[in-house]
Amino acid sequence: VTNAEKAPTNFETFFGLGVTILFSMHITIHAGMNIGILPVTGITFPLMSYGGSHLVTEWLMLGMLSSMKHYSQGPRLT
Repeated sequence: VTNAEKAPTNFETFFGLGVTILFSMHITIHAGMNIGILPVTGITFPLMSYGGSHLVTEWLMLGMLSSMKHYSQGPRLT
């Protein structure tokens, strides 16, 4: 969320918010399933379940966010 707030372009802002919403919705759905207020579905738990392509996609999204933050800071002055 902090990366999305400080992002220099709209793309980086919306991408960061999208990733945040995706992860928070998956966690909310899993909490609801464990409590018993939502039906049990086949959604993988973020960064923990063996989801194959879903797990690769999650790490790819986090890597893209990290790269956006790294390259949007500008050159380092030493």
